[in-house]
Amino acid sequence: MSNVNNASTDRFAARKSPRRGWRWGILLLGAAGLSVIAYVSIQIFGPVYGEEFSPNSFQRRTFFYYELPLLQIQLTPIYRNESTNPLERLLVREGLVGSDDSSDLRWDLVWAQQGARSMDFGDANILCDYLDARDGNNRLLWQQWTEENLELAKVLWATVDRLAEDQLYLLVPDVFALADRSTDSPELEQTIAETLGDRYELLARTQIELGNPQAAVRLAKQGRFYAPDRLSLQELADTSQD
Repeated sequence: MSNVNNASTDRFAARKSPRRGWRWGILLLGAAGLSVIAYVSIQIFGPVYGEEFSPNSFQRRTFFYYELPLLQIQLTPIYRNESTNPLERLLVREGLVGSDDSSDLRWDLVWAQQGARSMDFGDANILCDYLDARDGNNRLLWQQWTEENLELAKVLWATVDRLAEDQLYLLVPDVFALADRSTDSPELEQTIAETLGDRYELLARTQIELGNPQAAVRLAKQGRFYAPDRLSLQELADTSQD
């Protein structure tokens, strides 16, 4: 009787084992396929890279890391490399821009891209376009201008530095346009003050209309740096605080 039971058990095991083997094989094959798909997806859609600019020190750096697509979970550390160009180094070396305290730098986005997606641009890209501009001989356009127009350059870069600190990169093109047309530094300084006084006042009024009184106060106060005697800016600051 025992032999009969053993024979039945052996036949059952022989009949079941191949099926279990196939199941494990299918599971392993599926897991391997998913792993390959995940790896390829991460390699294609997971890389995140871009560039940042510090208005405190006029330095630039690139960054790179991998994240899990869709879920946006960071998978690797962020790797950074300096990308400061010769013009930016010249401006810092000559003391035209940058602060002495580099222990607490703010980094603003220039551009970023994830995988094959289109590139996203930050406001700092507006300034970096000028810093990277080149002439027909592939020389940095504003580096050459700075070296040839040092007195004008002192006015230009001091203004650009302050606008970058205030995160008002959108006003940078106005300042470069004024500098490009100017031949006298006191006149440039006055023209910049008048122009930026107008721009800050317009921005402050816009923030009031949008219901952002705190932003309006900040802009009005910043604008008074360029136009300290403009009563309309003081009135805007007082009205917004009320």
